[in-house]
Amino acid sequence: MTWMEQSPQKTPCWNLSSPGGNFLFYWGFLLNSPFLVAYKLRIISNQAAKEKMLRYYFKEMPVEQFNEHCDRFARNVLPRLIRSAAQAEIDKLKQNGFTIVIVSASPENWIKDWARNHSLQVIATRLTLANGKITGMIAGKNCHGEEKARRIKEDSCWLTMPKSMHTATAKPIFLCWDWLKKN
Repeated sequence: MTWMEQSPQKTPCWNLSSPGGNFLFYWGFLLNSPFLVAYKLRIISNQAAKEKMLRYYFKEMPVEQFNEHCDRFARNVLPRLIRSAAQAEIDKLKQNGFTIVIVSASPENWIKDWARNHSLQVIATRLTLANGKITGMIAGKNCHGEEKARRIKEDSCWLTMPKSMHTATAKPIFLCWDWLKKN
């Protein structure tokens, strides 16, 4: 049983402002480190490792509460993670009428508010829900590696548009989330 299953409010341990947040966050990584090492050694997939972490931190959390934490993260943390050169490029592309799609392996809940506030679209990992709660499982496949390319093709009707129909507003620019973040 994780600390979150013992906590009546299910405050996520990545909420470092909560009592014990720092400790609980790192404790979770320590407890799950065998799965992270197994992923790095290619013994288990990225998806399996991510689902282990998601289940540890968020399983059974009401989706409304999860989204509230995600919204706070989008307001308070994400802006500090974005490289200034990336933001400048986004602004330039938007001024020139391009549709910008952020493609990320992160759960879409974490970045959708930030993207919406910047008039960006998102293709990201989707989480499964049961009875209005996070299950810790990924719906379909993790939007990582080859799955990113597949999702872009699947979700992008404009990729099949004849080139003669491409315009600045019809042809999207896809930006990988890793490119946007500071190292």
